[in-house]
Parts: sequence; structure tokens; C-alpha cells
Amino acid sequence: MGCSGSKESQVEPEPSKAATPSQPTAAPQSTSQTPPAASATTATTAHPTAKPEPKPVPKPDPKPESKPEPKVEPKPEPKPEPKPEPTPEPTPEPKAPAESAPPQKTEVAPEPAKAAPPPDGLAKEDKQVFLILGGPGTGVTENCAALADKYGCHHLVVGKLMRAEVMSESTEGKSIAQMMNDGKIIPATVYSSLFSKAIEGASVPKEKKGSPSACFLVDGFPRSSENAKLFEEHVGKAEGAIALSAPKAAALARLKKADPGVDEEAFSKRLASYSKRTLPMVQALESGGLKVHRLNAGADDSAVVEAMAISLGWAEGTVPPELLAGLNDDAAEAEVEVEDPAEGAPEADVPER
Repeated sequence: MGCSGSKESQVEPEPSKAATPSQPTAAPQSTSQTPPAASATTATTAHPTAKPEPKPVPKPDPKPESKPEPKVEPKPEPKPEPKPEPTPEPTPEPKAPAESAPPQKTEVAPEPAKAAPPPDGLAKEDKQVFLILGGPGTGVTENCAALADKYGCHHLVVGKLMRAEVMSESTEGKSIAQMMNDGKIIPATVYSSLFSKAIEGASVPKEKKGSPSACFLVDGFPRSSENAKLFEEHVGKAEGAIALSAPKAAALARLKKADPGVDEEAFSKRLASYSKRTLPMVQALESGGLKVHRLNAGADDSAVVEAMAISLGWAEGTVPPELLAGLNDDAAEAEVEVEDPAEGAPEADVPER
């Protein structure tokens, strides 16, 4: 009996390619069943079904290495810049309340320093002061100068005092010079202070007390009641006064003798000013207790000087009746009306030129 189970050569299957580790290959399924064995020694094997070549599994594209994203550090929040502390504004000084434009004041020169009296001389209160007054053409300055030459008294003329002060270049002297250069009126306070300074600074020995050497003749000042008040404040009360008067014709003739070119209209205005401003002051001083001697200056000069010396107590005798003047002798002949000059500087107070 033929043996159906002859041995067939076994073909070893090709080793399968190793599968990709990530995907295992499935085992092939057999299509035939193995027949039962014929004998103990003979064994049949079924032909294995040819395994199809596995399709190569496409390798996955390698993932690009992901670069680590750069760490973005959070930007630090900008710190607020410290604000500079405000510099405290200085507290403004309280201002004086605004005032309306002040009224214009009369310029007054600074009062000069008082002259120190000589250590061995008379004090100011022991010196006697006499006012010598008179209208234009009455010879006040000439008669005072004659008395000073004869008796040794002090003759004070405002014009000379002002020039001396200016020449000294003192503070007051510079102020006076400036006002004169500017054409301004010199205040009456300046005159009064100059008289005070001259009297206080004059050297008079103590043994001369009561004599003409201790007497001061103030030439032509004060000119009004206002001037008189200032004079008393600066100098003190006068011992007495002499008021000279003369008829208008005699007074004009006297002026023309010294200066033929005298302006008669200007003379009349000066006479009217004296009558309107100075004579009322003389009456007020007399009413206040000041001894006033009224003399007629129309007579001879030497006779007038003698009458003045008698009135001052420096000479013996009595004043002749013809040299005595009435209260209103000057006023009766003052026919021209004039406006009052600026207070403090009547025309007769202008320094001599």
C-alpha cells in the first residue's frame, strides 16, 4: 500500500523580519487542518501557508525637537519715580496796606546837630536874644551892624548863616545848597535851626553875662506869626524886640541911595507884605508880653543907632520923641495889595546876593 503519507520536504519559513517594536506582527492563520497521523513513526505536516511580506510600517516622522520656549520674564513694573517734595514757599512778609498817594509835603531840611557850648562859656539860656524888625528901606541890617561894631554884640543875618552852613559842607549845608540850586523855597524851620545853632555855638565868657557881648540881634526874622512859633521852638523866647518904621518916601530914598536901579513897584509890594504879615505878628508878640520898642528909622542913622542902644539898655538917656514911631506908621502907607508869599520864606528871607 502506497503510503500517502510520504514525507515531504519541510521548507523552513524565512525568518520574519523583526517587527518594529512599537507594532508587533500578528501570527498567521493556517488554512488547512493537520490530518491525523498514519502511524506512530510517520507524521504529516501541513504545508504552511506562505506568509505575505509585511508592509513596512512607515516610521513616524521624528517629531522636531521642540525647543523650549524661552522663558519670558515678566517685566518689572516700573517703580513710580518719587516726586520731589515741593519746596515750601517762603511765607511773604505781611505788606502794609496800600495807601493812597500821600499828600505832598513841604520839603523840610534835616535839623542840624546842636553845637556844643564852650565848656567855660555861657549856656544858651543865659544869652539874650532881641528881634530887630522893619520894612524895606528902614536900615535894619546897617543899624544892627553899627551896634555890633560899637558894643560888641552878635549880629545874626540869615543870609550869612546860610552861606556859612553851605560852605561847611555839613548835611544841612548840602541840603540847603540843593534847594537853592533847584530854585525851591527854603523852609522857615531851616532859618530857625540856623539861628539856634549860631546862638548855642557862640563863645561868650561867663563874666560877660548881661552885657552886650552876651546879646544876639536877630536881623529881620521872624516875618510872620507862624515863623515866630518855629523860632520859639528852636531858639526860645526873645528878650525884647525893636520895630523900625519909616515914611514910604524916606524908605524909598534910602534904597535908591544904595541902589539907583531899585524897582519901585517891587518896593511897594515888599512894603505891603510887611504890613500884612509882619505887623500883625509884632502886635501878637506884644500882646503875649514881649517888650516891643517902635522907632522912626527916617531920622539920621547915628541918632537911630543911639535910640536903639537906649532901648536895649546899653546906653543911658531917653529916646527923643521924634524918634518914636506909632503902631501903624508903616501900615498907613502900604497901599499895594499883594498875595501872601509861600509860608516860611517871605521875600525878605531870601539870602543876600
